Amino acid sequence: MNVRAVLATLAVPVLIAVPAAGTTSAAAPTLTALDATFTVSERGSFDTYGARVAALDGLLEKAPVDTVFGEANRDAVDAGAGSCPAGIPAPDASWFCWYGAQNDPPNDDAGTENWMPQGITGSWDAAAGGGTSARGLLVSWYDAQNLGKGVRISFVDNSDPANVRYRHALLVEPTAGDDFRGVTVPDGKSLHAGGIAWVGHHLYVVDTDRGVRVFDLDHIWRTAADPSKSKIGNDGNGNFHAFDYRFVIPQVGEYTQDGTCVRPAPNPKTDPLCWSYVGVDHSSNSLVTGEYISGKPGGRVVHWPIDETTGRLVTGGGGAVSSVAAYQTSRTNVQGATSHDGTFWLSSSTGRGNDGQLHRTRVGQSGTTSATPTGPEDLSFDPASGDLWSVSEWPELRVVFRTPNAAG
Repeated sequence: MNVRAVLATLAVPVLIAVPAAGTTSAAAPTLTALDATFTVSERGSFDTYGARVAALDGLLEKAPVDTVFGEANRDAVDAGAGSCPAGIPAPDASWFCWYGAQNDPPNDDAGTENWMPQGITGSWDAAAGGGTSARGLLVSWYDAQNLGKGVRISFVDNSDPANVRYRHALLVEPTAGDDFRGVTVPDGKSLHAGGIAWVGHHLYVVDTDRGVRVFDLDHIWRTAADPSKSKIGNDGNGNFHAFDYRFVIPQVGEYTQDGTCVRPAPNPKTDPLCWSYVGVDHSSNSLVTGEYISGKPGGRVVHWPIDETTGRLVTGGGGAVSSVAAYQTSRTNVQGATSHDGTFWLSSSTGRGNDGQLHRTRVGQSGTTSATPTGPEDLSFDPASGDLWSVSEWPELRVVFRTPNAAG
């Protein structure tokens, strides 16, 4: 792996007491079944956005997924190089860090406070139809300064672990057949993008109060250079910009609920969900979504059925999607969850500088808890290798880490 810059000195984490790896807690079950069914609907969004995307296809050059991976323009940093830590609390894990440069702030992914990494997914999640030959990771970052940029996605080519490279692309919302904008929520703030899932050629991105948005990796568009890094969409002269990001990925649909979430839910069986993270369960062909609640238990983890032929969620009458299973967790501060063959993994954090926690469990059991780097977020499980991936969020403490043999 080529290291082109020395990162700022990594802050020394302050550890919290966490059970040793593989230890079993005597606490209440980590997950209990919840007798409830939740519903979201696509509300004609695929038709609305589909028409806009089709029109924009005629105005912009399309780029295959492999092209974006192949045009990586940044080098990741090896464990132990620069400020990338030589050791992390998870002793069996491997990891790498983001490119950073103290003397080149616009390109400092390791330490920037303008963007915060959140979600992670991989080509193993995509399965058939993912459109890549790379062993690739996608990582979401939200615009922490709320400058209208929304969400960017890192395309990380991990085909050669000794030379990990990546580049960023921007998520956009088509507003018409000839324009798009950054992805924001109704109050104008950036979409938090706390979790992402790559299913076929679709990229699912959670929308905290509303549900999940769907973007299409078969319609990645090239955009024009913008040295000012200030332009978005159609400039009126036949050029399209994206704050100087050279690839954009358009929204093509969404699944939304009625009402907005409250944490914790007064009535967990009926109240709207909070959409904080998302994973893929290949064993049950479902999305796994869940809630972050600060300092309190009770977050709900929900499975949603995926249509294998389309990569969309399974809809009934009127475009409605019903959940197929729901649970509540006794853990607090859960920032990611996924499952496979009845085993669940949940990540939780307790603030910058404190070790995170990875919980492995089955429904009705307390399971095991082990330490992770500070600030673990979303989770992605590769059933072929048994690897579990996550990303941590804090500036100068950011790692992308892999836990091998996660199923035990």
